[in-house]
Amino acid sequence: MQAGQIHAEVARTTGVTSAQAAAVIVALRDLVATEVAAHREISVPGFVKFTPRHREARTGRNPATGEAMEISARWAVTAAPLGTVKSAAN
Repeated sequence: MQAGQIHAEVARTTGVTSAQAAAVIVALRDLVATEVAAHREISVPGFVKFTPRHREARTGRNPATGEAMEISARWAVTAAPLGTVKSAAN
């Protein structure tokens, strides 16, 4: 499903305009991005939980050559489905 389809479906099921639905979705995306950038977990009950995780620097291997290479420390984000979404997958 593409973004425009998501906006239209949210608008249809909630009785708001597609533009209003898009604005809410963008606001949610921005809120999640802000919290993750601050290294804080954020959860949308019954939908998804985003958890920032720090990955330490480590030595890896270049898959093409097998040569050892250093991988820098970085932050990664995991997303875990919750409630209804998790149940729907099974």
